Amino acid sequence: MAKYELPQYQSMYVDPQSVAINTELRQRFVDSFAADDTLQATVDGMDVADFDGDINRKNQLSDEYNGQIRARAERGDYETLGMSISRDARNFIKDYTPLQRNKEQYDNYIKTIDEAEKIGAGKPGGIDSASAAKLKKYAVHNYNGLEYDEQNILNRDSYFSGPGFVGEVDEYALIKDEMADVVARQDPKNLGYEVPLDSQGKAIIENGIINGVPRYWMTTKSGREYIDDDLVLNATNRVLSRPDVKGAFNQRALLDTYSYDQVVDDRGTTAAQVQLDEMQMSLENDINALNQKGGALTANETTKLNDLEAQLENLIENRQENGDMSTLQNVDLNNKINEFYQSNVQKYAYDKKEYARTYDDDKEWMANNTGSENPYNVQTVSTISEAQQVPTIGGNSTETLTTYIEDKENAINTTLEYFSELTDTNGQPIAVTNEEVLEDLLTLDDFGAGSDGTYSEDIQAMAEKYNLSPELFIEKAKQTQTNKQRQLLAQQRRKETELEVFKTDDYNSVISDTYANLPFHHRDSNFYVNGLRVKDALVDLGLIDKDASVKDALDFYSKNQRSSFGGTGTTAGALTDEKLQKSVLAQISKNVGEPLDPRDGKNPMDVTADDIAIRSLMENYERKIAKDNEEVDTYYKANVKTDTGWDMPHFGDKENAAKVTKAFKTTFEDPASWQNVPIYNPDPNAEKQYDENGDEIPYTIGQYMDDQSITGVDKIKIKADQIKLSSVVRADGASVLLIPITLEDGTVVPLRANAAGIQNEALTRWTTSAEYEAGKLWQMGVQANLPQGQFKPELLDGIIFDYKNNEVIVDGTPMKASKGLQVVANMLDRANYAKTMGSDQKEFFSKITKN
Repeated sequence: MAKYELPQYQSMYVDPQSVAINTELRQRFVDSFAADDTLQATVDGMDVADFDGDINRKNQLSDEYNGQIRARAERGDYETLGMSISRDARNFIKDYTPLQRNKEQYDNYIKTIDEAEKIGAGKPGGIDSASAAKLKKYAVHNYNGLEYDEQNILNRDSYFSGPGFVGEVDEYALIKDEMADVVARQDPKNLGYEVPLDSQGKAIIENGIINGVPRYWMTTKSGREYIDDDLVLNATNRVLSRPDVKGAFNQRALLDTYSYDQVVDDRGTTAAQVQLDEMQMSLENDINALNQKGGALTANETTKLNDLEAQLENLIENRQENGDMSTLQNVDLNNKINEFYQSNVQKYAYDKKEYARTYDDDKEWMANNTGSENPYNVQTVSTISEAQQVPTIGGNSTETLTTYIEDKENAINTTLEYFSELTDTNGQPIAVTNEEVLEDLLTLDDFGAGSDGTYSEDIQAMAEKYNLSPELFIEKAKQTQTNKQRQLLAQQRRKETELEVFKTDDYNSVISDTYANLPFHHRDSNFYVNGLRVKDALVDLGLIDKDASVKDALDFYSKNQRSSFGGTGTTAGALTDEKLQKSVLAQISKNVGEPLDPRDGKNPMDVTADDIAIRSLMENYERKIAKDNEEVDTYYKANVKTDTGWDMPHFGDKENAAKVTKAFKTTFEDPASWQNVPIYNPDPNAEKQYDENGDEIPYTIGQYMDDQSITGVDKIKIKADQIKLSSVVRADGASVLLIPITLEDGTVVPLRANAAGIQNEALTRWTTSAEYEAGKLWQMGVQANLPQGQFKPELLDGIIFDYKNNEVIVDGTPMKASKGLQVVANMLDRANYAKTMGSDQKEFFSKITKN
């Protein structure tokens, strides 16, 4: 037996094949790990469209593939998982591709809309920003993204495909062209009147604002002949028959009504059904009211009844044949078409009711308005267009007055919004309320630096408080005070008119008292509403201030109950905002502790007795207000002066005026010079032009000549001594120059320019003077048409303008207006609002006050 047992032999050499295998396994591990890491990054970086279906599918894929990636990470043997990773990568690409394609199709559609918006409305394929925004919402309406079945098989019909759209049109530019064609076809030889002609032998069409309405006419020897409304309607029909206009109108109606397919209750009622039920009930109520009226109907009432019955029959028939959504779209389309018709008729056509003074019997009028006393050799003056007209403050109707007051309120609110966005030196929001800002702006009574060039402590404190320069705070204060003053003047005129018409100095309280406790209820219910209950409900809902009157509350409800899509056209009628109505009724029920009539569906129109009660209240109230407004409008038409004087032909003392005129002559004696003078474009809807830096390119007299195709520039005359200042500044505070240019055929065209845009040092000295500011203040009251004839400027303590006696009352002492305005100018100088000229301006004050 051997002494030792030797161990099994082991070679000292490594098998080369094993090294290769280890190297390959290691590389497989590295490659597979990297591939899995890339797959995970791709999964986590999926970018999909913002649709519920796409987002859900993305989350599903993320969970699925990240779960498999985590499982492989837990095993760790990546060198054996290459095929698994490759398979997942292929499957992921297959699963993710539809999501990528859907997002690409959506993005391309949005890009198409954006490109059309850049083109702009009125140009082929272009749309405006409002239509673009609506189209983007409509494109995804009721679309939830890609759809998959239970086995995750894609429904290939579920890919996003945005709806087609048409270019927006400028129908008002088209009707303007059509009307120009109508005018061109009016052969004056066939009119039977002696009509002044232009250089081409065509009848001269004039236009202007008559009683607040744009009107177009020819001035004949017998008076004004207005363009016939049938011609306007025919021209409108030609515009509406164009395929591009038809498409645009239909598209607008669709975009304004598509969302009414939403279901508003658990019975499947759509918003469209609710709106049409409201219309149908309104028509039925109006028909019943006429049928139940005692005595025979008048001819007008019979016509109205027949019209209402026809509307009701058409509405019911359309709903049965076409469904509610299609009917609603047609209603909105008809409203838009009717609005276009009415706008055109109101603008271009009027009956021959109001004649101008004839050529024969008033040579003074002829000389002042046409430049000649000879009725057969007339230099026709183009009446100031609507865009150029300086309006009477508040217009001459209750509607324009209310709009004017609201516009001034909006202007003030815009300034307050500006202040709300200001930050302090640390970039933090400035903690002040709108009420505090408004108080600071309205109470500022020092508007400039003193003789030593420093600002008062008050101004410096305000500038520091709002982190603004003193100059900018003063500018904002002046704008706000001017807007507030004009608003107060309009409110004063309304209040004084109510005193004249209704013999009460508090019309608001009279109406409030009338409706506060006047009950309205349905015969089948004891629940009633009145003005006070509506007011309390609106206050509790936080919609109006607690200090609002009953009339204020009913006005708010009346204004806000109108639907956002409809209108007041004969087809649609007035549409009630169901949400507001239900909220107010619910709050009244809560306040008085009485239950509402349940909406149990028994009534096929789902209109309760409580709905009828509040509608009855509002219909009664609105009829009363409409009747009162007619009386006020009648007073306005008889008493409001629209020719209150819109120019101030004065530029300071003789020395300064001579310098202004000399500078004007230098500017306007050469067409090469005056063609470059910047003016305001007479067309308020004209598209502004901008340079490559985004700065607005000024509109010039030369561009106006090109736009109007006016030839013979070298024969055009601009007389320096006829250039005047407007007595009313623009909303932005700019003083306006009125520049009359006389064309080759004798036609005089008045243009407007920003006085600051004319390089004229003497003109600037005058427009920044205290005397000029005093004159504008006086003229502001003239244009307000105050029935009682007195205006107390908020800016000036102790000053009252008395227009009936042509006086300025200073601290209770009456004095001639021309003398009193010098006192006013001195007050403005002391307040650093503007500086006096330092010379006698009696002539200027005498001219504008006529004493």
